[in-house]
Amino acid sequence: MLPRAHVSHRSAARTRIRVPSRRGDEAYFRQASQQLARCPGVERVEANPVTAGILVVPAVSAPALMQFAETEELFLLDAAEAAPMTLTESLAAEFGGVNRQLRQMSGGVIDLGTLGFVALVTAAIVQWQKGHVLGPTSTLLWYASGLLLMTTRAGRSKKAES
Repeated sequence: MLPRAHVSHRSAARTRIRVPSRRGDEAYFRQASQQLARCPGVERVEANPVTAGILVVPAVSAPALMQFAETEELFLLDAAEAAPMTLTESLAAEFGGVNRQLRQMSGGVIDLGTLGFVALVTAAIVQWQKGHVLGPTSTLLWYASGLLLMTTRAGRSKKAES
């Protein structure tokens, strides 16, 4: 009989699953993480037998994860947990996939944050050349600097996680 599991946390970037009945079972969590790493869309899996937790990055839809886990005979995810992602979660997951592909194609040099920053600065330059310095130019540069800060903070936090 497969152990029961539940989603303890889910965001667009990751899903944390708990398998309480297997707490402390290092062999189980090692096997589960290896098998879940083969699930389509999964970039990384971290398992912790002490907390009975499995972290799946990026988040895979709950129905897909539920089906994969059952097929691989890892655990049974409660049906209530298989509710579809919200629109915001789905969009964030899609943009995350595009961002990963962009980074992979550019060798890690370009991501969506970089493209957004360049687009905003370019639009600001165009507005500046048209003489719209105070309104559109300053606003676009303000947004570009905010995007740059968000991107660099996110990059620093990802490096700290590694």
